[in-house]
Amino acid sequence: MRYFFHGEKSDSFNKELCNPMKRFPVSRKSCISLLFLAGMVPFLIGCGSTTVDSVWPKKEITANGRIDNWEGLINYSLSDQFGLGVANDDKYLYLCAVIEEQKIAMQVLHNGLTAWFETSAARDKLFGIHFPLGNGIPQEFHHRHDAEEDTSGFGEKIEAACQQLEILGPGKNDSLLRNIALCEPYGIQLKFAPTRDEFIYEARIPLFPDSSMIYAINPGKDSLVTLRIEVPAPEVNIANQEGSGEPGSGGGMGGGGMGHQSGMGGMGGGGMGHQGGMGGGGFGGQHQQPIDAKFVIKLAGKPTK
Repeated sequence: MRYFFHGEKSDSFNKELCNPMKRFPVSRKSCISLLFLAGMVPFLIGCGSTTVDSVWPKKEITANGRIDNWEGLINYSLSDQFGLGVANDDKYLYLCAVIEEQKIAMQVLHNGLTAWFETSAARDKLFGIHFPLGNGIPQEFHHRHDAEEDTSGFGEKIEAACQQLEILGPGKNDSLLRNIALCEPYGIQLKFAPTRDEFIYEARIPLFPDSSMIYAINPGKDSLVTLRIEVPAPEVNIANQEGSGEPGSGGGMGGGGMGHQSGMGGMGGGGMGHQGGMGGGGFGGQHQQPIDAKFVIKLAGKPTK
């Protein structure tokens, strides 16, 4: 092969060879589009989240563990572990997770659930709600309640075990333990309750901080809120327990106590972590995976009359 190093012919040849517009004739508009898509690929791959459109409720929702507040608003295709409903008005973000499998509900009760919120307006701050705390649950909770039986006694026991929450942030190691009843002035409502067919996790969280509602999501002028739901896996599988003839025989609160590790990465993935709960007790004899679900919520605007 002959190479040109000097002269007009070689300069012309090199310019022709190295000009992609000459070698592959495309329009300038197409080229810009290709460059934009190429730049977006790493973001799209690293995002790992599902977009959810929030709805504006017809009236303010009270977090009371009743599914009738969410008729027609629960989407069961967003996660394998639960159905999710999202709503908002100009003051609050409302969440409802419907858990149909009791082993997942027991995992939430036993190991705790943390909901992390991230927005562009508060990118350098943490805000999370840890509820239920996962302080261990009475052994009889592991037994499946019959849908035909009255669940009021069962629900009362769960409600008694879910009387506290932990507010996480704004600093990396900041946490505040509060009784649920004392959080009402802050605008925070939480409920975890069984119905005849499923378990309901419901939350009402202030959107914007003010003098009374100091713990809030703070989306700023942005209409996007990143929600991450985390539930640790049971540390000990019931199938590995000696003499475990039925769920719950693993022994409630096993070793270690509750650990708190929090650290939130950016919207592109890096882990937010809050490991709570107790060891001991798998549910149903099968290895259970942790729940780590990420959603980008598009807030609804106020309907025009």
